[in-house]
Amino acid sequence: MTIFGDRKEELFIHGIGNISFLRNDPDYLIFDLEEEYEYYNFNNYDTNNQVVEVVCCSKDEWIEGYREDEPAVYHILKTPFDWTGFDKPYWWGEPQGEEFEESQQVPRTLEEIIQEGESNQLEFKPALLYNFSTGKAGIGVKAIIAKAICAFLNSNGGYLIIGVKDNGDLQGLSYDFSLAQGKNEKDFFKLEFDQMLEHFLSFSVKSNVSGEFYRLCDKDIFVVTVTPSNRRPIFLKGQNGKEFYIRGEASSRQLTDVEEIVNYCVEKWSN
Repeated sequence: MTIFGDRKEELFIHGIGNISFLRNDPDYLIFDLEEEYEYYNFNNYDTNNQVVEVVCCSKDEWIEGYREDEPAVYHILKTPFDWTGFDKPYWWGEPQGEEFEESQQVPRTLEEIIQEGESNQLEFKPALLYNFSTGKAGIGVKAIIAKAICAFLNSNGGYLIIGVKDNGDLQGLSYDFSLAQGKNEKDFFKLEFDQMLEHFLSFSVKSNVSGEFYRLCDKDIFVVTVTPSNRRPIFLKGQNGKEFYIRGEASSRQLTDVEEIVNYCVEKWSN
């Protein structure tokens, strides 16, 4: 039991936050961590020199509108969580320093992000399961989506926008929706997306992968947010066994050499 002001609450000590509002979303985790640090201060608990500063920008608050205090500096107790990239508005790779000060005057829209093209943390795919060569659903199309997600998980995270062509033109999700056969189109799409994760990766990665529908120019698109796996490598279940992918400058790259995979994993997850 921890006393804070006139409140008495149970907490998971060090890095989790209020037990009654337990969340694993990084957008909320930073606030729980900051509150935990405030508990320690209020009760004069020894922090053993484990206090660190984290610069973080909440996606939800950024979407609500530009604020002068975003991104903000938070004082928290040291945790294993890797906050790399969360200092960027909306996590879209916003430039820092003087460039950031100029760019943050007007938060970039989704349309502007798409216009800038694919990058280390942004990938476009025209469909989730519709094969444009056969006009039918194809497991190979899902495999391409899964490879991109796997690469983001093993790198610095990123965004996968489904319903956009490689050149940035809006494709929309009408082709995927046409396969719903009378079912609710968006429910059908989400179910197929979840089945793709479970089939090619593992449903355990769902805590790092989320998606939302957006409407642009009268077309539906699906934006997948992937936060990096911070404790373990993620392997894709390929036709010939497990496959390992990382993110390049604007594409997913498969590592096949065992020594190369081991060296990459040691450098990324050994700390």
